[in-house]
Amino acid sequence: MARKIKQDEVKAGAPEWMNTYGDMVTLLLCFFVLLFSMSSVDVAKFKALVSVFNTNVGFLEGGTSLTEGSLIASGVSQLSELDIFFVNIAETALSVEKQEAVEEYKEKEEQERMEQAETIAEELQEGLIESNIADDVVITYNSQYILLSLKGAVLFDSGKAVIRNDAIDLVDKLGKLLKSYEEYTIAVEGHTDNVPMNTLQFPSNRHLSSGRAISVVEYFIAKNGFEDKNLSAVGYGEFRPVVSNDTAEGRAQNRRVEIKIKNTLLSKIGD
Repeated sequence: MARKIKQDEVKAGAPEWMNTYGDMVTLLLCFFVLLFSMSSVDVAKFKALVSVFNTNVGFLEGGTSLTEGSLIASGVSQLSELDIFFVNIAETALSVEKQEAVEEYKEKEEQERMEQAETIAEELQEGLIESNIADDVVITYNSQYILLSLKGAVLFDSGKAVIRNDAIDLVDKLGKLLKSYEEYTIAVEGHTDNVPMNTLQFPSNRHLSSGRAISVVEYFIAKNGFEDKNLSAVGYGEFRPVVSNDTAEGRAQNRRVEIKIKNTLLSKIGD
């Protein structure tokens, strides 16, 4: 009687090599998902690729689907939703990049404006010192403009808008100094304290401050050869004090004439 050979028992479940294969496929899937998440999509190129498939060039031709009445449309109709998905991702990425670029541009522009304002302020300060009028003019600046402030009592008598005779030399030297910057927009602003003004010529402090600003502008035009187009005069009256009007010293500081040289970079943005 032939001897019966005992066969190995078949283990239940999938073969052991399937587990290794499954792990490898999972790792590959994670790897490609990671690559995709770090990649950027060129919307134009992707749309061009999809349009090639959608023109039915003859490859990947499909037939009917498993359910009657629906076609696979040359095997690539499912790309329409994928197209929308990629476009949404790309638009989101572009929006973030655009916002970052705008913020970076603003920071760079702000720095450039500050550097330009600082350069002009230093040049003006040197000119004031050389002209011996540095004690009568205070210069400050920011990214928007360079500000020259003059005490109103130095230029005008109380309640008057005519430049004092002993202040003509100061205004003339200042005008000659500012002539180098006449291509900039220059605004002359008049300010007063809060003591009421009510005369036939100046019914209010606003009228008085406007008259003083106009007097300075007209002097620059008539005596220093400025053109009208880049000069302006405005009066703010008592409504923009730099300190409290509660003391005589404070009221004296608020009675002033300010000259603003507006930053050209800022003007270009407005244009």
